[in-house]
Amino acid sequence: MISCIGGLGDVVGALPKALARRGHRVMVVIPKYGDYAEARDLGVRKRYKVAGQDSEVSYFHSYIDGVDFVFLEAPPFRHRHNDIYGGERPDVLKRMILFCKAAVEVPWYAPCGGTIYGDGNLVFIANDWHTALLPVYLKAYYRDNGLMQYTRSVLVIHNIAHQGRGPVDDFNIMDLPAHYIDHFKLHDPLGGEHNNVFAAGLKMADRVVTVSHGYMWELKTTEGGWGLHDIINQNDWKLDGIVNGIDTAEWNPAVDVHLHSDDYTNYTRDTLDTGKRQCKAALQRELGLQVRDGVPLIGFIGRLDHQKGVDIIAAAMPWIAQQDVQLVMLGTGRPDLEDMLRRFEGE
Repeated sequence: MISCIGGLGDVVGALPKALARRGHRVMVVIPKYGDYAEARDLGVRKRYKVAGQDSEVSYFHSYIDGVDFVFLEAPPFRHRHNDIYGGERPDVLKRMILFCKAAVEVPWYAPCGGTIYGDGNLVFIANDWHTALLPVYLKAYYRDNGLMQYTRSVLVIHNIAHQGRGPVDDFNIMDLPAHYIDHFKLHDPLGGEHNNVFAAGLKMADRVVTVSHGYMWELKTTEGGWGLHDIINQNDWKLDGIVNGIDTAEWNPAVDVHLHSDDYTNYTRDTLDTGKRQCKAALQRELGLQVRDGVPLIGFIGRLDHQKGVDIIAAAMPWIAQQDVQLVMLGTGRPDLEDMLRRFEGE
């Protein structure tokens, strides 16, 4: 699995453990954005060229819950743990090119537990546009040249709105055969002709997965596909929707350590009614709301973005305010939506 924060971070944290419990040998490859105490230097060094410059990549390893975690350390990744997607657009693209070039070769060079994975019966799972170049490099560098013939790639769409768009000249720093530019070129009414990383990844991946059947349907529409709906419809034969699961150990209210204080309580299926009521009252007290058992307490946790429907909540706010309900919203995102929610709170 290839590189993560938010919902994607939850998936990368939970899915590998679930696959390992099914008997698979599983590796997660992530840029080494910070100093991770559990990461051990494997002593492997490889050099990769990006935009004419050489970068040395070091391999670090940790084994957690039956999963191999391989961290790729290189100057462009350093000290970005608080802003992993930040920086100017060209710099972000260069980081992702370096990461994908190195990640596709990790099974050959990282001796996890003393043994490399190799390339037999191997599946890469890449997430969103940031790693969409991996299926492209897998095909252009290896499969087209008779290598990694038993290796396949799956590209997962978590958020189609972010696509790695840029000028067509971006293609020149990707070190790909010239004819591959046709996979990246895309024309749309808003951006005109541009270079689109996600478009190329969708075409090159052996399978494409979205995070639900509903989102899969949405991506096929003009409104929901964000300019990639034609490509998605053309590749419908390899598209599937799989609902994100949860880590049932981490999210188990019977053992959740976050329910040990401030009058919260752990609860099970047998104590669901009393436990939930006690936690609701504790939340009301913590947030300065009236402690009332009978009032509906509505919660929203998510990124403040129009994709999440925050504008719909905003439009309904005057009506909601007239009802006998309590509303709690948690999240960060677009400054205008943050300001709007603060204004509603004040009112």
